[in-house]
Amino acid sequence: MPTTAYTGDLVGVTVTGIGTCANGVVVDYDDGNSQEKAGDLPLVFLPKTYSQSGTFTVTASKKPGTLGCNASASTTVKIKKPGEVLIQLCAVVDCGKFLTETTKLTDAAAKTMMKLLPVIEKVFTVPELWTLTPGGDLFLKGKGFGSQAGKVYLRLQSPYQNDLAMPVQSWSATDVKVKVPANITGVLDHNAAVFVETKTGTNSGLQTINFKAARVSKSLKMGDPGVQVVTCSNAADHNSCNNHHSGGGSCFGPGQFFKDSATFSVFHQNCDMIVDWDDGTDTMKLTLQNGWEIAKIDPVSQKSSSSESLNMPSPASLQAWEGSTSWTKSVSWDISPGADHVRYAFFIMIRGPRGTNHF
Repeated sequence: MPTTAYTGDLVGVTVTGIGTCANGVVVDYDDGNSQEKAGDLPLVFLPKTYSQSGTFTVTASKKPGTLGCNASASTTVKIKKPGEVLIQLCAVVDCGKFLTETTKLTDAAAKTMMKLLPVIEKVFTVPELWTLTPGGDLFLKGKGFGSQAGKVYLRLQSPYQNDLAMPVQSWSATDVKVKVPANITGVLDHNAAVFVETKTGTNSGLQTINFKAARVSKSLKMGDPGVQVVTCSNAADHNSCNNHHSGGGSCFGPGQFFKDSATFSVFHQNCDMIVDWDDGTDTMKLTLQNGWEIAKIDPVSQKSSSSESLNMPSPASLQAWEGSTSWTKSVSWDISPGADHVRYAFFIMIRGPRGTNHF
């Protein structure tokens, strides 16, 4: 039998083999109908038609409760609706001329077929214009949507493997409103696509549209993979930059600022009682990926006396980094003789697509 056919086509089945099936062979067409035939193999069954489209498993086996012809076999046949391929093709290209010239349809017949196809003509989104956002609304204007509500699907990139149906808010033959699911997570900003599936099962072409993932914020700690101490000066008697340490010194100071919460925490101490000035420069770096960016940088610093020098960036210069995907900063310092110290820290907040890594 054929592997594909159309509704209304005659489909024939032939059971091959060697011998005689005196007790009969039954062919089950998987649509509630069957035929029985007996005699010498091969057995040729009367052709039949399928009234519904779909994929059917046709099985040939011996008549139940009988002997002989013990083998069985099965195959599948895909039944399509007439014009199904053209309908799908015409959802993405204007094939009215093709229908009239190539398939010899009249203009009226071609126009009738084209009317079966849903077409998206305009899109509108809130709260961001021309951009789908989780929890937002999508409005579609077009034709051929049908009077009964169908479905609107959102096609996203990885990790979503299947098209995502969006809850319908309202539906008419020309206007559809759906809600973008608020729980979408783990996907980056990208050009996604939407399409309409009518109640009768016909699909529109894909409408490309920008997708912006929901945003979340988080504070970076010093052990984060995106946080890097490029240089921690060892010019003082005691030096600590995040988890980088050198020296020891013969005096004891307050240590690092906010080690459990800061992104960068630095401490330098001069422990010599003789005339010995210590100075150096530290360099730190932050690198973000996957659409993550800097939301805010807050500094804090301290000098043990006015004779120490610490070159901290101004609040205005730090604010200029907001929205950036990387940050590099060098801080120079100078410590006078005696048990003096400088220490400083940066607290960095980042913002990016929910459910994704920033490194």
